[in-house]
Amino acid sequence: MSAPRAAMGWGGLWRQVVADALWLAGSGYAAQALALGWKPLHLFGAVDDPMSDARPGLAVWLNGSRKLVLLDDAALAPQGDIRRVFNVRPPAGAVLLWELGQ
Repeated sequence: MSAPRAAMGWGGLWRQVVADALWLAGSGYAAQALALGWKPLHLFGAVDDPMSDARPGLAVWLNGSRKLVLLDDAALAPQGDIRRVFNVRPPAGAVLLWELGQ
């Protein structure tokens, strides 16, 4: 997936986000999250500026992590001695990755 114009400033981050989105869909984690009540924007939401304070989706947040535990209101991703937590909240200002720039 080539980067939409809105994501051109993301640099190499766009490739990682696409890889993470494809992994979520192909690994079954997206289906599991949806069954837990997550919305598509919680998984695949993004904003034009990845450095903004707007709430990104899990695919933007993952940053290559492939160890993941899904809960009904959060995702846990251990990275070494650190456990990162993604809290499921309303994705203010986000659109689906494939709708960026539309």
